[in-house]
Amino acid sequence: MTGARGASRARAALGVLAILGVACAVTRRLPAAPTWPWAEPRQAYLRTSAVWLGDDLDSWVAHMHALDLFRGPDGDGAFAPNELVRCEYVEPKHGAFSGATPKFLCRRGPHDQPFKVKWGEDNGEIYADLAGTRLFWALGFGADRIYPLRVECVGCADDPWKDPAPHPGHVPPTFEPAIAERQAAGDTIEEYPHQGFTWKEFEQIDAAAGGAPRAQLDALKLLAVFVQYRDSKADNQRLLCLPGTSGTSRAGRTCPHPFAMIDDLGSTFGGTHVFRTHKMDLDYWASEPVWKDPAQCVANLTSELDARDGLDFPHIGEPGRRFLATLLGALDDRQIADLFRAARAERRGPLARWVAVFRQRRDQIRHPVPGDRHFRCPEVGRAA
Repeated sequence: MTGARGASRARAALGVLAILGVACAVTRRLPAAPTWPWAEPRQAYLRTSAVWLGDDLDSWVAHMHALDLFRGPDGDGAFAPNELVRCEYVEPKHGAFSGATPKFLCRRGPHDQPFKVKWGEDNGEIYADLAGTRLFWALGFGADRIYPLRVECVGCADDPWKDPAPHPGHVPPTFEPAIAERQAAGDTIEEYPHQGFTWKEFEQIDAAAGGAPRAQLDALKLLAVFVQYRDSKADNQRLLCLPGTSGTSRAGRTCPHPFAMIDDLGSTFGGTHVFRTHKMDLDYWASEPVWKDPAQCVANLTSELDARDGLDFPHIGEPGRRFLATLLGALDDRQIADLFRAARAERRGPLARWVAVFRQRRDQIRHPVPGDRHFRCPEVGRAA
């Protein structure tokens, strides 16, 4: 019996050692957790985020009157509308891109920051992304800089989306129509790549703590409804530190001006599909009303199936509705037409009709209940 118990204890001890050995081996294989570089936790930055770049409505509206929506944002790395750009292929650092839209990286020389190129005549995203970012830029909400191009890529495969390996010296046929995307300037605040933020987290932004006021939060949500932004999963939003505002402290990097923005507007200007979104589809965009319940100012937007905690039927307060109505009202017909000309929207329907639908949707925001010119949205949580 004693020998049996000893053998049993020996087997148990060997089992424990084996388990510990496996655990140690697994531990050795696990990568070290990345060091958090910021002085405050991510949630603190999200809570104090701005969402709009203006100081006040009057000065921003005056600024809007001088904007050229056809040329778009200027600055380093800007492109002329429909410019023929010759650039060098840049192999993705972490293998192929995610998503379903054909894309690759390119740059105009060794000192140029690589920019993302998307292309394809039938790819609704290249038209929607440009129209969406151009509109958000004009209204003062965060947006990437996107330009319509024709691209000659030195070192690309004929289809760099399917074949991302470099092909030195090879110049495939011109990629046309195409867009170049330069990400909005600023350092991303994230705990892991492509974290973004959910719309549930967006509600944590607190004006009392220094974050955006409720009117601007509601205006951004209502603008998302206006363009039918349905692919609202977390990694299509971005939390960043605005350029030139970060510093350092003993605790890490500081960011007195965090900013929350929509980072991918490719699934817009369309309408509901069973699984995805009709992108830059004039008939679908025209058929989607702005309001699900006009009397309660519940806006008409649903998120795609894989967008957990996406933006669904947001309830908009009166200050937010008026804020966005003022901004949209500052755009004249020439600027609206220029927005759609820049996006090459005529490839997706008559330009005049794009402008007309834009104006119709703007009128729905100005007057949620058409027969009541004195209507005001009820406070969120209260019935009209």
